[in-house]
Amino acid sequence: MPQIARQYDIYLPIRYNDGRNIPETLFFQVEDELTLRFGGSTMIQRKNPLRGVWLFQNQRYIDEIVIVTTIDFRYVLRFFPLLFFLIKLFLLGKEKVWLPRKER
Repeated sequence: MPQIARQYDIYLPIRYNDGRNIPETLFFQVEDELTLRFGGSTMIQRKNPLRGVWLFQNQRYIDEIVIVTTIDFRYVLRFFPLLFFLIKLFLLGKEKVWLPRKER
């Protein structure tokens, strides 16, 4: 019998705006948190990131990201506490606002 589920795709940068790599341990923390909350996740390998190109106020930005996917089969609102966890983990204390790196 089909199950109702909700899929979440989380886009994570692999570098801070200043070009430093985000520590690998943070990605492991995300995997652990997703496993605890949803039973598992799938992540694109960091050595093969996706490349994004963005325009903001006539400035072109390039970023590299990985996508983490998880599925919630219990279909309850458990994603938003996870979102706040990710914001704290990746942004607060490291960078106030995340924007992709400027193209060089």
